[in-house]
Amino acid sequence: MARWVVCGNFQQKKEDSVFYAPVVQNVLVKIIFTLIAQRAYKWRQFDAVAAYLNASREDQETVYVMQPVGFEYSEPDIGIKGWVCQLRQALFGLRDSAALWNKELDTRLVKIGFHALDDDPCVYIKTHNGSTWFLLVHVDDFIGAAPTDEEVEQIFQQVKGQFEIKDMGEPSRFLGSAIARDYDKRTIQMSQWDDDNEDPETLLNQEEHTFFRSLVGRLNWLAVETRPDIRFSVMKLQHRSASPTTNDLQAVRAVYRYLSGTTNLGITLGKVDDTSFFAYADASHGDWHDSKSTEGAVWFFGGAPIIWYSKKQSIMTPSSTATEWCALDRPARDAQWISKIAKALNLPDAGNPIVVLTDNINTQLLMGKKSCKNSTRWLDMKWFFVKDAIFQKKIDLRRVETKSNVADGFTKALDKEAHAKFIQILGLN
Repeated sequence: MARWVVCGNFQQKKEDSVFYAPVVQNVLVKIIFTLIAQRAYKWRQFDAVAAYLNASREDQETVYVMQPVGFEYSEPDIGIKGWVCQLRQALFGLRDSAALWNKELDTRLVKIGFHALDDDPCVYIKTHNGSTWFLLVHVDDFIGAAPTDEEVEQIFQQVKGQFEIKDMGEPSRFLGSAIARDYDKRTIQMSQWDDDNEDPETLLNQEEHTFFRSLVGRLNWLAVETRPDIRFSVMKLQHRSASPTTNDLQAVRAVYRYLSGTTNLGITLGKVDDTSFFAYADASHGDWHDSKSTEGAVWFFGGAPIIWYSKKQSIMTPSSTATEWCALDRPARDAQWISKIAKALNLPDAGNPIVVLTDNINTQLLMGKKSCKNSTRWLDMKWFFVKDAIFQKKIDLRRVETKSNVADGFTKALDKEAHAKFIQILGLN
């Protein structure tokens, strides 16, 4: 089927032009999937047909395009040579088509009773006869969920009444992840696609640096979506992207071999009937080559990780206490954002302090005091955000034994035995 596409690269951006269109955050996908699993909701996936063509260009800048090849007027006395078309609807290729489609979509979903979360405009909720309906949107891809099949059918028909959609049935893939649902256990597993693990040896004829970066880029997608067990390794490889060596290429291949042998691993959402959020945070003090420390954290919800990261700290710290202090900055910020999400979803624990666990005793003690010690008083104001969050009871900082700190695997390389335990406590199946 032929498709008329505009050369959007010739479209000039004006001061009031809006080209940005939001997409659903993977964290919210995991949270909503967890609630769907825990509540035994029914769900269905569908997508909009030729989505961009539904968006009007009224009140937008005038856009003229060349006529499509082979187009002929029905009236023979009107020639087509030198004529152009003025667009009345959005068209594929225009830089603002995605934004216009998103605006049109939001207008129509609000019209049928849905409203978007303030913290994610692609997660829609509707209350119907005391039950909550969910609608996740990623450009033109939708997942609707409700307590019964009849209610899911109502979601489908209501959206279908706004524009043409195609029924995809039960979700099996979404945002690049394979989805497997167990209704009896009330779980949803998200894992990598099995067909996305081609042997990197087949690409050796490409230019080395481009080849290396493309491999690391693919690994990074897995590391942030469904495979937290490779997050630290991928972070280290990303730091080598500017000037990779033969050893770096061998390291990439080692990660691919590991993935090929563990394609069954993935995160299982909803396996614990709990709607509270909590995080583990950790840091490894002073890397040998640049003296900067590595920090990591992982957030759990419903017994599964939903947020995790591994990153190099931006400043050098003279002590492990200061390192661990700085490592709590992002979890403290994430906690306040997650608290807003919990309230928006009306979760039972919304409004309570969110638990953050650390294994550093000195850091925990310092966070509980208003005074500053010599070891930390040199820190800039931004690093005191976490302390303020504790005193305002936004977060509840608790201590965990080092051997039980899940975030440890995001701060350093682990041996085989420790890595196996890391996979276990992450809850990867």
